[in-house]
Amino acid sequence: MRINILNLSPGTTYYYKTKWTDEDGNLGTSKEFKFTTLPAPKVTDPKPKYLGIDRATIEYTVKGASKVRIYYGLSASFGFNT
Repeated sequence: MRINILNLSPGTTYYYKTKWTDEDGNLGTSKEFKFTTLPAPKVTDPKPKYLGIDRATIEYTVKGASKVRIYYGLSASFGFNT
């Protein structure tokens, strides 16, 4: 049997135990276990690699993410993303 536990926080330790009732109504409980979720994905060292008149190349390091979104614009309110 498998159960999915959703909406957990990254880098957090959770504790759990199982309780059950058998077909005769007897109760059972497991010992306590724990698990720690993976840390949050991280993007580090973003910096311009190439700056031209009409384009720029941004280079960065990513760990633990399958997608990265870069926000950019003419002001701190950005306006564009890729």
